[in-house]
Amino acid sequence: MYRVLLSSLRVPSDNITVLKAAVYSPFDLSSTGAPTKKNVVEALKALENEEPGAFIYFHYSGHGDRYPTRYPDLKGPQAMDEVICTWEEDIVDSELGDILDRLAEKHTVCAVLDCCHSGGADRHSGEEGRPRIRHRRAKYIEASTSNDQQTSQASISRSRGFRNATLFKSELYRERKYNLIAACQPLEFASEYHITTPQGRKTHGAMTHHLLEALQRLHQDSPTETMTYSQLYELLGSMMKGNALTQQPMHLGDPQRILFATKSAEAGSASLLANVVKISGACVTLDKGLSNGISDGDQFRLYPPSAVYCGLITGDDPAAPVVKISDPKDLECTATSYSEVPGSLVDVEVGWFARLSKRAKPTIVSICLPEADPDAAFGRIRQDWSSYIDSTLPLDLRFDSRIDEADFFVNTGPDGRILQFRDREKRHIPHLPSIPANGPGNVKQLMGLLKHLSSYQLLVEAGQTSTRSRPPRYHFELLEEKPDKDLNPKAVASWRVSFKNLEDRPLYVTILNLGPAYGVQHVYPGQYASSQEVKGKTEIPPDVILDIEVPSILEDAAKESNFRMRDVVKLFITSKQMNFNHYLLPDLESDPGKLEKRSMRGVPRPPPRMASWVIDAKEIITSKRDDPCPTATDAAPRYDSNVRVTPRFVHLHQLLVILAYETLEFLRLRSLVRSTQGWNRGLG
Repeated sequence: MYRVLLSSLRVPSDNITVLKAAVYSPFDLSSTGAPTKKNVVEALKALENEEPGAFIYFHYSGHGDRYPTRYPDLKGPQAMDEVICTWEEDIVDSELGDILDRLAEKHTVCAVLDCCHSGGADRHSGEEGRPRIRHRRAKYIEASTSNDQQTSQASISRSRGFRNATLFKSELYRERKYNLIAACQPLEFASEYHITTPQGRKTHGAMTHHLLEALQRLHQDSPTETMTYSQLYELLGSMMKGNALTQQPMHLGDPQRILFATKSAEAGSASLLANVVKISGACVTLDKGLSNGISDGDQFRLYPPSAVYCGLITGDDPAAPVVKISDPKDLECTATSYSEVPGSLVDVEVGWFARLSKRAKPTIVSICLPEADPDAAFGRIRQDWSSYIDSTLPLDLRFDSRIDEADFFVNTGPDGRILQFRDREKRHIPHLPSIPANGPGNVKQLMGLLKHLSSYQLLVEAGQTSTRSRPPRYHFELLEEKPDKDLNPKAVASWRVSFKNLEDRPLYVTILNLGPAYGVQHVYPGQYASSQEVKGKTEIPPDVILDIEVPSILEDAAKESNFRMRDVVKLFITSKQMNFNHYLLPDLESDPGKLEKRSMRGVPRPPPRMASWVIDAKEIITSKRDDPCPTATDAAPRYDSNVRVTPRFVHLHQLLVILAYETLEFLRLRSLVRSTQGWNRGLG
């Protein structure tokens, strides 16, 4: 990593601090370059005195461990401390996290942890190019009274979001102000990787090896600062999967933050992105599938990592190879070359990005306006709607009143002035912004709203397709809580999300909230992370709280005595880590035109194969309750909020939960950059 910082990123050597164990040399705890806790903490704290605005990179490659917490009063009696293993004393997650948080108050911070964060495995040797476990079975070391004892209770106390939730887990992985890239999930093992070079046989952490390879590949054609952390995470995951590594890297933090920079990428299209994980002749395998809304016949364009600029894949390069989905499965899909140029996939490599360019199935919309149209609204919509075509969300507008089957029906209300919308069952779709049948901009508003509803409907209709597979065993419920007005004055109801994995194997869980203003928000895990691993026979933390608010577009409607709104909590369970951020949507605004660019067997029968993905859903109905005896001190409207116990998938308003299975370096880029590098993997 040190060489990459010097050569590829051109970081001055004076700005890089390396703490490293000398191979086959005795431990010298007094050395200022030794990887001791004292040296690590002092090197990090020294950066607090730097001028604001620097980029700080912290890279740890070595051993990790976890053991019963030394803070039972703060974390709970059953909690675990996760640590990185320095020479004389481990560094606890809460202490390291708080130091990085303080640095993030003034600087942009990225932390990379290439180590295990679970116990119960010994290191063992590996073959060439194959992994071995990077975990230390440590004897518990009682820490002396030191700075880590000063961890603030506030830093690990419960917090909650507005139509969102945060969770209590490792202090390294709770929501923070910096970006974190970890080698594996909290319950997985990180591996070492052996390679032979002209200089001899070398050992790297598997993630560090692939991270260096990714950075060097990016630097060949374009500056690395043009890629976001989210895109780097997807690239790392596909490269590691392509090399048959079972560990799944993890990213927390701002997904749009540009790599090694202090700025974020501009909000762009929410087009579905996948990565190539396998290549076989004229076929490629992508790491997204039916659970991500991919269908047979959809088309993707393939791009090398160097095609990313400022976090975006700009434009549709006509020379980019095109593949067509031919075999979509639950969590991945196979695609064949669709380009007219023979051998168009020759240069494609594992890790390339695949961006959805055309969906095979359009959304059919029936438009029925009065024939006697003095303002020619019908004709104007018919003439102009094609100007707003988006092949990733194709719309097929049909101007024929005889059409009886469509995804959406559009007509005018009784007064003929406002457009009304109905679903495929011809039920009225409530709580939409008012779009005039006539007037400037109404075609743009109509198309913007239809695109938004089409995206929303993709998630509403997402469901299990594996009919021969049994669903996993789990317990999922919503428990009503008293709203905390101090934390969120706008909350009219609060619900605690409870999920327990009843299987022996891990499940991966993502929870989304489909709101009454047709927005889709992340509930669990936090910070737009990919699905969270939930160990067998365990449950998610008890502090995942969903606060129900009245969206701004419904504030006037909420003044009516019979006001009701519906949230759906959707639970995704998968057999491996997946990311469903492409389903996220903002709440509708009064002008839907603004939403055109959205801000991501003769022998004993074997037991049935567990489904690779499952969806469950619960509704929350929040209605206004008239109080016959309001008091002077509490004149605010009262609300009743109830969960419908029977899970069902309902028209456009759902609370849906999706469950998913299956060296230390500090870098300070002055005005961009200090780093501390890798630790010897002979530590045991």
